[in-house]
Amino acid sequence: MVRRRKYLSLRMGEGAGNRIDDSTLDLMSEKSAGMSIANLEQVIEAAGRAAARKDTPITAEMLLEALDTAREGEAKEWSPQFLESTARHEAGHTVMYWLAGWWSPEVSIVARAHHGGGMRRAEEEMKRESLTREELLANIRVCLGGRAAEVLCYGPDAGLTTGASGDLKHATSIARQMICRYGMTEEFGLLAAPELLQQAEALGSPLYEQVSRLAARVLKEQMEQTLELLAEQRQELDSIARELLKRNRLYRKELQDLLPPLPVR
Repeated sequence: MVRRRKYLSLRMGEGAGNRIDDSTLDLMSEKSAGMSIANLEQVIEAAGRAAARKDTPITAEMLLEALDTAREGEAKEWSPQFLESTARHEAGHTVMYWLAGWWSPEVSIVARAHHGGGMRRAEEEMKRESLTREELLANIRVCLGGRAAEVLCYGPDAGLTTGASGDLKHATSIARQMICRYGMTEEFGLLAAPELLQQAEALGSPLYEQVSRLAARVLKEQMEQTLELLAEQRQELDSIARELLKRNRLYRKELQDLLPPLPVR
């Protein structure tokens, strides 16, 4: 990250009038993890072409758009209705992440490839080596935040959309690992049975069915709690969704302007 940051700083300083501040360079360095210097050069060249078409210096928006395009493909056009539901969905994730004690570096409703947007997790949160039971449950609630926000805003029928499929898969995986790998449920006890997570032979066995029932109960309880928490934070939820519809993406600083200080973890 330091090498990418230094390269970007030197490279962007070459163009007279380029309006790229330090916070943008930091964000670019973080978002370009895994990219080579050659990849970054291609991003800068793409931003330069966008600037040339508009006959302006390279802006932060052009640079970040070029990076997102290089990583995830060209932005797609969607209907206003889809963008509104996506904004509420991503706002739900963002509020639950904030309630878990973290600022998202970026949340977007720009549709690319096979997704309609997304909330990025903080790098420091992703690097944690050990998690408590409550932290795992909070992680499940973050996953369920998008579905819960849509249900809260559109009702129990219209709020059920296919956009939550990846979130539900992730939440289910966490719940099953809590039971089979980490010994975090009273009913299953301290028995570690990670084979139930990966072996096809386990499907249909009594033990597998017990794990499935326990995981379903965990998800149901956390969904109920997520709905309650988002209802309590409805003002914040709506505020983020409105700003996403205006700007398409929000960064950490903008979220900090919209939300109160982080709750104590």
